Amino acid sequence: MSNILGTGAPLSSDASLIIQVAVVLVLSAAVYRAKGRLYMQHAYLMLACTALHAASVAVVMVPVAWSLVWGVDYSGFLVLVLVHAVAGVVVLAGSIYLMWVWRLGKPGPCFKHKNKMRLLAVAWVAEAAAGVAVYYLLYV
Repeated sequence: MSNILGTGAPLSSDASLIIQVAVVLVLSAAVYRAKGRLYMQHAYLMLACTALHAASVAVVMVPVAWSLVWGVDYSGFLVLVLVHAVAGVVVLAGSIYLMWVWRLGKPGPCFKHKNKMRLLAVAWVAEAAAGVAVYYLLYV
């Protein structure tokens, strides 16, 4: 089986798309948990999102982005790829930073970063949307 979604995309790109959609769904569940003051559940869901995102970036996105940046001459498409890539790096760095602040401890140190968390959530959804757009333009 060369792909999952039947688009002609490489298996790794299909898997990355599925992971990123799953991450956005888990991110939504994490936000819901935080609003319900279930902070430890929120934290563990965010840890899962960060781990999945990091794996997807390392295994799929970096190699694909590298080949696209150096091999594609579509100026509008290249801008979309760069926006997706930069947003992905910002999201990954921000989520790793917040995981470091938390360090599997009790909620508390993270509370002073509430606005950063909100900005990160918006950036994460925007990054995922750009990733879906890149996938669509490349493979559909």
